[in-house]
Amino acid sequence: MEKNENSTDFFERLVEDFSSTLPAFYKQIHRIQLRFFEKRSSWNPQIQILRLLSKTGELRMSEIGLRLTLQKPNVTATVNKLIEQGQVERVHLDNDRRLVLVRLTPKGEDFVEKFRQENRRIYSEILSRMDPEDIQLLRTTIDNLKRVIDRFERYHETDIREDPRTTSAGDGEKNK
Repeated sequence: MEKNENSTDFFERLVEDFSSTLPAFYKQIHRIQLRFFEKRSSWNPQIQILRLLSKTGELRMSEIGLRLTLQKPNVTATVNKLIEQGQVERVHLDNDRRLVLVRLTPKGEDFVEKFRQENRRIYSEILSRMDPEDIQLLRTTIDNLKRVIDRFERYHETDIREDPRTTSAGDGEKNK
């Protein structure tokens, strides 16, 4: 906090910086990744779903939407395109045919691996052009950001979308 700055101003500035800097950073990363996306005629939600399934295995459509903050119609349309491309498949559980999971096919797994390799190549190329001081600054910034993200998870044990003022019974009434 700067000398003549009160805590309210400090936190307001921090929230503003947080709200504007991270999206700007993501936008730059997204521009870099678009090189790869354009070559593969895929679009971002497809890549996001493929990468998520690569990390998690199989998921319900609703869980995909929640984790990627995509609306159900968008998830359905995107998964349908990925099915047409042979990159994912729907799996019905034997004990409850209503429950449908989505998982990668071998073709999808191959695509994700190529995506990762291409990302590494692109980022290596960019980093090789940077000054050593900027590379060190980036390394330190990423390490610090990872620490903050880990702490965020500890501070917010409950889902951040839940209103902490509601009762634990979930009746929607405000605690008094």
